[in-house]
Amino acid sequence: MLIQFILTMGVSLAVSVINVHFMDFQFIVAFLLNLVFWVSPIIYQLDTIPEPYRFLSYHINPLTPLMSSWRELFLSNRIHWNWIVNAFLSSLVVFFAGLTIFRRLNRRIDEVL
Repeated sequence: MLIQFILTMGVSLAVSVINVHFMDFQFIVAFLLNLVFWVSPIIYQLDTIPEPYRFLSYHINPLTPLMSSWRELFLSNRIHWNWIVNAFLSSLVVFFAGLTIFRRLNRRIDEVL
């Protein structure tokens, strides 16, 4: 749950401050959330993705190892530690990217509002 919190916090920091500066960004976020839902293996298993795209999905999308880990834990009672480590590292990257964006654009929020 900590990994998911770190990932969500990074995305939330970036989206919140970008939405203040660009009001139309809320429509882009709605589209991207829908796209991320269907690109991530949330309602389908990772095995249903063809092999050449599975590698891309696993290493580019930070939600893929996280959702696959939750599924394996609940359905098979197994923990794949390499998935957990990959999810943690990608969540840290997203968190620090979101924190950097927030710190850079945070200085001008009072001017924009």
